[in-house]
Amino acid sequence: MSNKLNLENVLDEFAAAADRPSAPLVREWTGKYPEFEREIVDYAVQWSARELVTADAQLDPEIEDRLVTRTMSHIQKVAHQLSAQASGDANAAVAAQIQRVEAAFRARVRQPSLPATLGIDETMMALFEEHMILPPVPRRLLDAWSSALNLGAEGVQAVNAWLFQSHRPALASRASKTPDFAPWTFQQAVENSTLSDEAKQQWLREPA
Repeated sequence: MSNKLNLENVLDEFAAAADRPSAPLVREWTGKYPEFEREIVDYAVQWSARELVTADAQLDPEIEDRLVTRTMSHIQKVAHQLSAQASGDANAAVAAQIQRVEAAFRARVRQPSLPATLGIDETMMALFEEHMILPPVPRRLLDAWSSALNLGAEGVQAVNAWLFQSHRPALASRASKTPDFAPWTFQQAVENSTLSDEAKQQWLREPA
């Protein structure tokens, strides 16, 4: 006889064993059939739910408490698993975006025209490369990055993930003593750049 038929027979007998579920009944049947413990408890939860919606039903308080606790625990576990999976999928997607932009940037950074193409100076380029500029930045700059690196339709989102990833700047490992790596806002980066006053004002007027 198959496991499916065995389980069906067990649940049929379980349902016929009493008028309504109780803690002793569940313990008895999960003890007799430990391989079907989860299925028996799940069935008891559904059975209890049917009883609870009946106006005159008086469910055994012990089984009600046990089943409610078991059900909530199961729901929380499933929710946690789904959340972890979603988080893992999201993190993997972001990591893939960052790797893609990093590769494109390393191929393009050798060209000295990149800062000029983006409309920034070498200092701002270094700050962006070390991820030391805080968001937000103007959308026009993100578009310029995406275009310069040939990233296509989803490039802006990928550039955003790459620019604002969190990690200690690589140049820290080359310093003789630990410097203060306080990040800058985009406004601070512009104001302290070597751009012309006109170029600075254009960036500062850009919506972030």
